Amino acid sequence: MGDGGRQQPGDGLGAGFAHPHDTFADYSDVLRHERWPSHDAPHSVWYFADVLPTPAGGPDLHNPLYPAQRQAAAMDQARQFVSSELPRMLPKGAIVNTDQFDETKLVPRDRASTTEPGSRLAQQYIRANVQPTERCVQAVAGSTRHRLDAGKAAGIGNLYLAGDWTYNGLNVGCVESALMSDKLAGNAVLGLVDPSADVHGYFER
Repeated sequence: MGDGGRQQPGDGLGAGFAHPHDTFADYSDVLRHERWPSHDAPHSVWYFADVLPTPAGGPDLHNPLYPAQRQAAAMDQARQFVSSELPRMLPKGAIVNTDQFDETKLVPRDRASTTEPGSRLAQQYIRANVQPTERCVQAVAGSTRHRLDAGKAAGIGNLYLAGDWTYNGLNVGCVESALMSDKLAGNAVLGLVDPSADVHGYFER
């Protein structure tokens, strides 16, 4: 989004507790790495994220139409969020009235094709992560025992596991968990007897 007031990079990071898209962050600092016409550049970039419910019966990854179906579901969630929850989170200048978001605040890729309602939203970056490698590993109760150990060779030569999806002591999806896992893997590569010795917060299973 971006035709509204200019934001300072890093101004926003939080949770709105409004589904869909209950988490948001200000990524306006990426604008300096992009090329936009000086007269038509966004003023800010915001990311909104949430869980996309899995269809009944689980992911149908063998269906070639499945990714497109989930992408359409993500677009439906975006429309729902913009029409219902987003207006309540924004200042008055970003809404047409008390219950409608001013879509002209969104910067489209092609202004020539923005005559239809919803066309600016359709030109935003909206993505559904559906492949197993794209999906976040959750930290629900009782799931820790299923995590593979960070820093272990996993029975394959010269392969060490790392990532916030591993058992790393913190065991949740965040950068701190990923760093702890990376440290464990690095120590294992170095051949340390106890790879967890200098990993603060780590505890054995």
